Amino acid sequence: QESRGLGDVYKRQQQDCYMKSLEIIPDDSDIWTALGTTLSGDEAVEIDGTSYTQQGCFIKAAEICPDDSNVWKAIGGTLSENESVVVNDTSYTQGACFIKAEICSDDDLDV
Repeated sequence: QESRGLGDVYKRQQQDCYMKSLEIIPDDSDIWTALGTTLSGDEAVEIDGTSYTQQGCFIKAAEICPDDSNVWKAIGGTLSENESVVVNDTSYTQGACFIKAEICSDDDLDV
């Protein structure tokens, strides 16, 4: 039997809270991003029959709010140099994610 530390219990409670929140507000990019930060490696959670890894949560957040620079930084952080992801029918490499984050960040300054 594997021993679970207090940190693991707390992390699982966070995940449960975010998943319950997404049942009520499924299009909240901040909740998707927060859920993604609680996942690591190949760890995944299931929401409405779909499995989401950390990267999958961040992609979902970017699909909902494509102008959030923090989401693009998070996606870029999950990719290796030669990997890419598809967000809203557009493919992004790690470098493209970080460039998108900078563009979004610059847009935030134009308020």
